[in-house]
Amino acid sequence: MSQEKKNLLGVALLKDNKIWITDDAINMGEDALRNVVFHEIVHAVTGFGHDEKCPLMCSALGKLLNKKDCLDKLKQYIN
Repeated sequence: MSQEKKNLLGVALLKDNKIWITDDAINMGEDALRNVVFHEIVHAVTGFGHDEKCPLMCSALGKLLNKKDCLDKLKQYIN
């Protein structure tokens, strides 16, 4: 299995409103899970790709956003 697939936490079908979240992401705790789910929602709803300058939409899970900041970022992409 490739290193990329080992670190995979979620998948979205771009603009198809479908997401899959791995057990690893679920087991990382509420804050990490929220970040992963919101990230995948942006992909699935908008088709937007990764943005390495945005903590929500970067390609790797890094600095976790708190609930309010996560929701604010999600709203920015959805609107």
